[in-house]
Formats: sequence, C-alpha cells, structure tokens
Amino acid sequence: MSEKSVRIEKSGRFIFSKNFDVNVISTRVQNLVEVSINNHEKFSTYSDVDQKILQTLNTTIEVSRLSESDHLNFFDEKKFVLSRQEVEWINRAPDCDIVNYLIYRYKFRNWPRSKTLSDFPIHLLIEPTSI
Repeated sequence: MSEKSVRIEKSGRFIFSKNFDVNVISTRVQNLVEVSINNHEKFSTYSDVDQKILQTLNTTIEVSRLSESDHLNFFDEKKFVLSRQEVEWINRAPDCDIVNYLIYRYKFRNWPRSKTLSDFPIHLLIEPTSI
C-alpha cells in the first residue's frame, strides 16, 4: 500500500486521502433509507425495532464533512453522524447492503450507551487461543 493512499499516525488514526463528495454520499444514504421506509413490502420485513431505527435514521443521519470522524458529534443523541470509516465503507458497498449496515452501526454505537439489549449479540468477538 502506498503512503499516498493511507497514512497511519502514531495515535493509530487513519487519514484517508481518497476524496469523495459528501453531498453525493449523503443523498445516496438518505434516499436508500427513505426508499426502505416507503416501500411497505420491504419495510414490513424489518423487525419492529429495526423499523423504529430506520425512522430515526431518516430524520437524524448526517455525513461528517471532516477529513476524520467528527468526534464532537459522534455521540450526539439528536443526530447520527457517520464517521469517515463508515462513509468509506458505504462508498464501496452495493446499495442492497447499506440500509442493513446503517441499522447495525446505529445499534452498535447507540445501544451500549442506552443500555439496550438485543435478542442476539450485535457484535460477537471471538479471540482464538492455543489449547
């Protein structure tokens, strides 16, 4: 990997050099969420919890305009600001995967703070060890 594509500082932060249009990503994300909500057949396939999350995302989602994550807004309860890493993932992902990814990221970031439990673990970390 060339130094121009990704540079890692001593603190471990990623600085992405790839430029993208925030407005294009923001419009794409908002359109996908709106389509998922307005398509009643598709919307009914989501659980009640996921439907509520989609409705919340429809009014609160934003794309960070900074070159790195906007840490001041990252945990803002009134808006859901996508980090630079999430935007990079969305930029490369097919449309069919984005809404489920947004629901997952919403749960991953907000549920621990609100102490909400799910029926199934949102993130399961298995650490391999030698026997």
